[in-house]
Amino acid sequence: MNRALLTMVFIVAASAAQVGKSVVEKSTVAGNSRKKVSREVAYHDDGSTLKWKGYIDSESGKREGTWRFYNEEGVLVEKGKYDSGVKAGEWMSFSSDGDTLECVRYGADGDTLGCE
Repeated sequence: MNRALLTMVFIVAASAAQVGKSVVEKSTVAGNSRKKVSREVAYHDDGSTLKWKGYIDSESGKREGTWRFYNEEGVLVEKGKYDSGVKAGEWMSFSSDGDTLECVRYGADGDTLGCE
């Protein structure tokens, strides 16, 4: 994980917004990153089970860095990184048992490559 992400400090208070029935929490993050980002966390309709979490570029509104997506039982089903809103690097998808279903690597030009 990027060292800058590990050294980020959460500032201000988190605000909550209603999206359909899902709750999205947003908070501003500061650190040694090249971009100013906000942390975004969304919950399934029950309001307590994670749906996704990741970072949004505060200026462009695009997804940045590591994102994780969860099913309605709260099990991780996909994780990967975004660069300026585009999937980048290795993306993994998982079964509800935690087994790896697929690994896709995204190249700089957006092409999909096999994982090692």
